[in-house]
Amino acid sequence: MSYCWGTKSFQVLTEATLASFQAGVNAGSFPATIRDCIVVARALGIRYLWVDAYCIMQADGGGGPSGRLKVL
Repeated sequence: MSYCWGTKSFQVLTEATLASFQAGVNAGSFPATIRDCIVVARALGIRYLWVDAYCIMQADGGGGPSGRLKVL
């Protein structure tokens, strides 16, 4: 799924959040865009939804997406 990060901060997969993600994530804590995609995917019978922020380890560069880009 491709989407704009926007200006609001939300939890992403990092070394610091890995354990909590492995324990389970409450879908209600996802941004509205991702929650909407989950609803659409389920309606289409799609079992899995790939969201980079949750499926790929993000750099702990701080500062949101722009901070992560600086790490690259």
